[in-house]
Amino acid sequence: MKLPTPPLQSFRSLRAFFLLFCLLLTACASFSQPAEVLHMAFTSPSQRYLQEGDRLSQAGRTPEAILAYAKAVQLDGQNITALVKLSNGYANEGRSRLAERYLLRAQALNPTDNNIQETLEKLKSTPSQTAPLPLLRVISNLQGVPTGIVFVVDRIFMALEDGEIAAFDISGTPLWHSILPAAATSAPFVASDLLLIGAQDGSVYALSTKDGTIRWHSATHDAIYATPEVTGNLVLIASNDNSLYAFSLIDGSLQWHFSTQAPLHASPLVYNNIAYFGSTDTHLYAVDTITGKPVWPHGIPTQGAIEDQPLISNGRLFFGSGDGRIYALDPVTGGEYWRYSTPDSVFASPIVANGTIYTASSGQVLSALDALTGQPLWEQDTQTPLRQPPLIIGKMILYVAESDPNLYAVNLADGAPLWNIDTGDWIASSPILAGNLLLLAGKDGAILEYELNP
Repeated sequence: MKLPTPPLQSFRSLRAFFLLFCLLLTACASFSQPAEVLHMAFTSPSQRYLQEGDRLSQAGRTPEAILAYAKAVQLDGQNITALVKLSNGYANEGRSRLAERYLLRAQALNPTDNNIQETLEKLKSTPSQTAPLPLLRVISNLQGVPTGIVFVVDRIFMALEDGEIAAFDISGTPLWHSILPAAATSAPFVASDLLLIGAQDGSVYALSTKDGTIRWHSATHDAIYATPEVTGNLVLIASNDNSLYAFSLIDGSLQWHFSTQAPLHASPLVYNNIAYFGSTDTHLYAVDTITGKPVWPHGIPTQGAIEDQPLISNGRLFFGSGDGRIYALDPVTGGEYWRYSTPDSVFASPIVANGTIYTASSGQVLSALDALTGQPLWEQDTQTPLRQPPLIIGKMILYVAESDPNLYAVNLADGAPLWNIDTGDWIASSPILAGNLLLLAGKDGAILEYELNP
């Protein structure tokens, strides 16, 4: 008996089934158990990021685990397990305010969970402080990572990485809120009635300090990470496109620009109509602010990228370099008086008081140097790298460290530790004086106000 010829469609169906079977066999061979293939096929993206976070956490890779948990929460805001684990990750890093924020979201989804409630109570409890700086208030209107804050007269201005800009009065009352067309990348700077901010799109934006409206903006060719600097009617902008620009403070028109061989990441210092600034091409430059012409034809070379703002005191120019050294130069000739070595790159601008230069190194050391000779007067080891300039208040030096929630105080005379304050989150920028208050910006977007003389 002759069997009927199968139709063409049947052959195609059998072929498709055979190919699918082969793919499943191949996939199963790459996993320890075939069931894992089916498990992944029916697991949501949020759950997969949660599992990846668990794997990274078990491997001791906490920062990467936090990123995975954060992605799981972003994909599914109802994922209670991811919310709790993200909160735990932040808490373990000393970021208690951020941990509390996510745990509150988990509690709202499951209000009967006693474990969440107990953890919340621990996070909300204020650590015992022995420092003479009581916390007056926390301004927590914004959520995001600050690029910096600035205080002028009675107002606080904050810029966040997502482009949010906000103004508050000293009591924390919101005054206005604005959104830049691009992500903010520099700390803000106030000149006259303008708030100047550098952005990811390569523009510097000038906002009204009264209401946050954009008055003008001017473009460079790459992101601006350095805080704008103002001298007279010029706005000086150090850009990642290798150049220093001078724009009109009035309307943003370009006056001149000066190019180096590599990106600029730090603000210039202006002294006697000369702008001193460093480049990641390892050179320190001096440019006439009126003409834009170089004062030193080829700059002063070091052996590392220069990413801090120089300082001039008593006729000497001081700056740090990525080669780990602090340099003292003649600001006219560029001749070197001395250099001092620290354990690692110097990103923080030096500060000065009473003939002493104080420097912070990413090599985890705070140093006091004789400004005349460069000889060390004292050194204080720190627990984590220092990237922000310290602040002198009376007979104390206050400083903050990288990925550390603490504000530290040491004795100005010998560097001996005095006290530290757990601020509740990592700190985004150097401490700022505001009359009788000390201002700090947390990386969770909060502004903290401490009383200096309660």
